[in-house]
Amino acid sequence: MTYTCAIIEDEFLSEKLLKRYIHQTPFLELSWTCNFAEEAIEIVSTQQVDLLFVDLQHLPIQPDDALVQLLREHQSIIITSIYPKKFLNVALNIVAFIEKPVTFELFQDALERFMAKMENDITPS
Repeated sequence: MTYTCAIIEDEFLSEKLLKRYIHQTPFLELSWTCNFAEEAIEIVSTQQVDLLFVDLQHLPIQPDDALVQLLREHQSIIITSIYPKKFLNVALNIVAFIEKPVTFELFQDALERFMAKMENDITPS
């Protein structure tokens, strides 16, 4: 099965690295990328994806931030950030949290958690 994904990242080199990792992963298909939360909000309403890779540039984030509202509605998110997870002050559907720099090993570990979540979501009760 192939899963669609998207990247919300404002740093060119980080976006390029994530794209390379995604292209090395046979079951992922990159649907879109964008640099800013405002842009992502517009895109995600018309182009749903299975998985979001989101760079959080500023932690802590404001609970009423438009990006937070978008992320709360999405079911599978992998956060990438230069800040530690302890600074994430809002509840989100996070599959994994990767502190930058993102290595391929950390990327794969995060995808394993995503795949386990997808299998659990599909498995009948």
